[in-house]
Amino acid sequence: AVEAGLAVVRLEGSGPDGWRSWNGFGSTASPGPDGPTCLEATSPYYCGEYASCDAECLPCWWTTCVDSVARAMASLDAIYAAIPDSIAPDAVWATGCSNGGMFTHELAKDARSAPRLAGVASIVGLPHNGFNLGPSPANPSLHYLGVWGRRDHTCPPFPADPNATSDGGRPDRTLDTDFHGWYYSSAQNTTALWRRRARETCGQIIPDDDDDDVDDDEAWRVPELGCVEARAPCAAAGDVRACVFDTGHTCARDDQLLEVRRFIESHLPPLDADGRRYRYSTMADHDARGAAPDGVRWSSSPYFAAAPVGSSSRVRALVVTSLCAVAVGCVVACVVKFVGWVAGRLRRRLSEERIPRPKLAALV
Repeated sequence: AVEAGLAVVRLEGSGPDGWRSWNGFGSTASPGPDGPTCLEATSPYYCGEYASCDAECLPCWWTTCVDSVARAMASLDAIYAAIPDSIAPDAVWATGCSNGGMFTHELAKDARSAPRLAGVASIVGLPHNGFNLGPSPANPSLHYLGVWGRRDHTCPPFPADPNATSDGGRPDRTLDTDFHGWYYSSAQNTTALWRRRARETCGQIIPDDDDDDVDDDEAWRVPELGCVEARAPCAAAGDVRACVFDTGHTCARDDQLLEVRRFIESHLPPLDADGRRYRYSTMADHDARGAAPDGVRWSSSPYFAAAPVGSSSRVRALVVTSLCAVAVGCVVACVVKFVGWVAGRLRRRLSEERIPRPKLAALV
């Protein structure tokens, strides 16, 4: 990440301590276009934990009710103000774990955020059934990476049994069995829509002769274990990659995080032609950080930026990482580990090259 010139910013969701979450992807919109997003008889109303949902709290709602996209975009504006002219506008990525991974789908489909992103990378996260909408027409060139666990029962990538009555025998949706029964779009259904949109953008015709939302092109299938990737047919569309690991609902594994890093790096702007080395700076090095937006605070958590020595400060890519929701039992340490892993690489690199160690600051 250091050599690639990545800057990492960690964001937390909205809500009281222990219940911070991100809204979207159907989390507060049930019933949706395909009916309830959960088994209403057994699923609790977690939205009662949020003051933002007091006026309305319906079955299957489980996250904050604030406009999370607006909050994320306000944070991005604050980052641009803090390090002006340092971030290429076409090199901003959104990634997250669990609820944070689910939220990346909302960022991708919302016309306010999609044009400001180069791509999204979701770790053990999928949109709710009925809310698989793919990339916004405002930015059909968005790249997509989905990383899931084969043994994940919280946000399952595959139907437990295609013939099970609980799943309705439908390959396009899955049912969580860890938290009382929420429906999600399957990994196959989600990625097939992204691939179909890419082909449509490039003028290719996609045959679809039934009522489900699964691409009938047999060439695209998410494997039970391993990765598969479809390169965009033209420059106006985005690439789609799907990876399944032999794990459960976790994103603290190095192999998952490495997959995210590699995918982002493969789509970064090229290094300077003269191969100039990088120096390291931080938000703390800039005097005009400006006031933080509502719900955001500047802190001393790890953050760094990289830019070629001898040139104007320029970050090859900004990775905005969203925390998962504690309410659904995911491991918050996953994102902390990701940031720590990158920061550790930075520290080792600085030590090896005897470059003065920078101060570290962060947007949290």
